[in-house]
Amino acid sequence: MKKSRNKAVTVQDIAALANVSPATVSRALSQPEKVSAKTRNLVIKAVEKTGYTLNQAASNLRRQQTDTIVILVPNIGNSVFSNVVEGIEKICAEKNISVLIADTQKASMSPLRARSYFSQNKVDGVIIMDGLMSLKALNLGPGGPPVVFAGEWNPDDDYPVVRIDDAYGVSLAVNHLYELGHRRFGHVAGPLFHVPGRLRYDSFRQSLSLLNCDPDQAWFAEGPFTLASGKKAALAWYSLPEAERPTAIFCAGDEIAFGFISTLSHLNIRVPQDVSVVGYDDLNVAEYYIPALTTVHQPRRALGQLAANTLIALIQKAPLEPPEPIKPWLKVRDSTTKAPD
Repeated sequence: MKKSRNKAVTVQDIAALANVSPATVSRALSQPEKVSAKTRNLVIKAVEKTGYTLNQAASNLRRQQTDTIVILVPNIGNSVFSNVVEGIEKICAEKNISVLIADTQKASMSPLRARSYFSQNKVDGVIIMDGLMSLKALNLGPGGPPVVFAGEWNPDDDYPVVRIDDAYGVSLAVNHLYELGHRRFGHVAGPLFHVPGRLRYDSFRQSLSLLNCDPDQAWFAEGPFTLASGKKAALAWYSLPEAERPTAIFCAGDEIAFGFISTLSHLNIRVPQDVSVVGYDDLNVAEYYIPALTTVHQPRRALGQLAANTLIALIQKAPLEPPEPIKPWLKVRDSTTKAPD
């Protein structure tokens, strides 16, 4: 049943040849998981016989899908976020889904522009990596696209979250320092109003408690996830009486750890001989730093892949189990050693 070049093959032609309804043909082509294998094979054979070519653009219009998603990132220049984006893009490329990226920290990202990304006419779904973005504050109307938070999230919003198991990662860091004989601990936290900063701070205290160490006796500093924050914490650590200085410092991020170690080096404090330091992230530069940084490795690309697969399942309305947190692991390098005598 080959149609002439002057007459396009229609869904009705496929339906007649396969002896099924046109609606069943459309379903078999756009949502094959919703028809039986027998029906699917009948439609496939009819397509092959007629030379029918599915017009993807028309199909998208019928399904009201754009085959495009948007990622809202707080700082695309930060490798922590860019690595997650790489994982998202890998899965989307395999599924022929286009990816838009918007930096939520740019001045051009107004609430009005942010709301525009939640129109189902523009994108099929949204992945948010900015834990400071509140969807409630955006006053989004009903009928928007599916949303998934990745790595960071706003506790005020009720959307699926894919994340690293921070509590487990922090426990690896603290246990490592404890096994090296350290008993005077310190923590340079990220901002406590921010989900990662608060989670790692709470997990640090809990990990000490499980080791029968009093978390209230631990030294503590707080600041952004920046080099400058590490520098400020190092100066505060150095100002303590020598006998009271913690011998083991857990930093909530690698950049904090780099700033901390660099500042101590200028003060002739040796890492790890005088104080052991553990970071969190395992940035690409961590193994090349001097000393090479002991840190908790976040599988960021795997996080991105999980976020993409979760969003695609929501878009396709497929059954979805709440995703389990991804386990990080500890990379032991040169910035930690046994506690000084």
